[in-house]
Amino acid sequence: DVVSFGSVLHACDHGGRWITALGWLRCMGIVGVRTNFVTDVAAMSACRTATQWRTASCLMGLQSNTVLFNALANACASSGQWRESLLVCSEAKQQSQLDDFAMSCAAACCPWQHATYLLRFDEESFQPGASMESFLGALIHSLCRAWQWRPAWEF
Repeated sequence: DVVSFGSVLHACDHGGRWITALGWLRCMGIVGVRTNFVTDVAAMSACRTATQWRTASCLMGLQSNTVLFNALANACASSGQWRESLLVCSEAKQQSQLDDFAMSCAAACCPWQHATYLLRFDEESFQPGASMESFLGALIHSLCRAWQWRPAWEF
C-alpha cells in the first residue's frame, strides 16, 4: 500500500539512495499504487540529499501543494541553485501555495540582493511566528555572508 511505499521512500532519502527512490516510485505505478504528496516529498527529499534538483523538479508532476513546493525549493537551495529556488517561490506564489519555508530556503542560498527582494516579494502573506523568524534568520545569514552588516542590522 501507499504507506509501505512511503516508508521505503523515506528510508531511501535517509540512505542517500535517490535512484532507488525513483525506482520505487516507478514500481508504485506498475503495481497500481497511486503516489501522493507524502511519497512525492520523500522522493524529492532523496533527490535533495543527492543534490539532484533537476530530478526533484521533474517529480512535481500534476499535483502541487505547499509541501511539494517547499520540498522543491529546498532541493534547489541545497544544490546551490538559487535562481531555480526563486523560480519555485514565484510559481508557488502564482498558485497561492507560497509559504515562509520555501522563501527561507531561497534566501539561504541566493545573493543578498535577491534575498532582500524576497522580503518585498510576498510581504502581505507574512505572519508573525516561527516560520517568519526562520525566513528572517536566513535573510540575515545571507546578508552577513556577503559582509552586508548594515542592512542585516536593520532586521
